[in-house]
Amino acid sequence: MPLLDPQVSAKIGTLQALDDAIAFRLGRLNLPCPDCTADQKCIDHACDLELIAGYQDRYAAVFREALADMDPDDIEQVMQPGDGTPPTVGVLSAAVLARLSARQCAVPWTWPARRRCWTGSPAPGPGPARTCGS
Repeated sequence: MPLLDPQVSAKIGTLQALDDAIAFRLGRLNLPCPDCTADQKCIDHACDLELIAGYQDRYAAVFREALADMDPDDIEQVMQPGDGTPPTVGVLSAAVLARLSARQCAVPWTWPARRRCWTGSPAPGPGPARTCGS
């Protein structure tokens, strides 16, 4: 069973691709260019600026979509203003936290119960073999 919902995985993949595209275009802007002046960018670099703006707009939309179905408490737990967490990492962390929270055991949190949840295998000792969620 996949850890994340396929739709969430797709959104995170899109965010990662947009991160890479933005970084690539910003890298191109930092290269010396004999055709650029202080007041005006050359055609290639002007296009890079437009692409970056489009990528950033798309990133913001996908980011909002990814967070829309998540519990605000999960988001707050992994993403605090000014903590330096990259947004894509925050979305992934909140998604994993939500998935793990949904899979918590219904049995008391004793060491054997934790072992069953973490490994999916029964803990040693008396009693019926139960795994997480059973």
